[in-house]
Amino acid sequence: MNTQKMELLVARLFRPRQNLIIPNVHWGFSIHECDLLVVSSSGFLTEVEIKISKSDLAKDSEKKHGHNDRRIKNLYFAIPEKLLDCVDLIPERAGIICVYPTIKISASKEIPWDTMRWEKAKIIRKAATNKNAKPISDDEKYQLARLGALRIWGLKEKLIEKEGSK
Repeated sequence: MNTQKMELLVARLFRPRQNLIIPNVHWGFSIHECDLLVVSSSGFLTEVEIKISKSDLAKDSEKKHGHNDRRIKNLYFAIPEKLLDCVDLIPERAGIICVYPTIKISASKEIPWDTMRWEKAKIIRKAATNKNAKPISDDEKYQLARLGALRIWGLKEKLIEKEGSK
């Protein structure tokens, strides 16, 4: 499973039609790098760190910022099912989202990722709420929406380039 597939499943979990969800926030909004930043309609922020390997998960503890920001109300780590035995590497205050790449139909049959429409991301541990977090302003919401929109145009360029190389 790759990061993009996990981002998509986690975004579905946080309902993109109800919340503003911005991938890869690391510039333009004075905050540490966030794999996904979710802005609720009331302006509260949830950070989601996406980890696809044990080494990626272990390396995260070396980050100086420790995912601490006065504006982040909830912190989650999204991991594939295969990393469930590594949850001890996730900070206790962080919630855990498990991403399941296949749905078991029976003990002997699975549906591979590429043929699935409704893969699953599920919160298996709730995040400890930062009670001191304050909602962001409308100007900050606009800035984050702008950053998210800028990402779309870069992705479209890459898709066009990929089509042209076929």
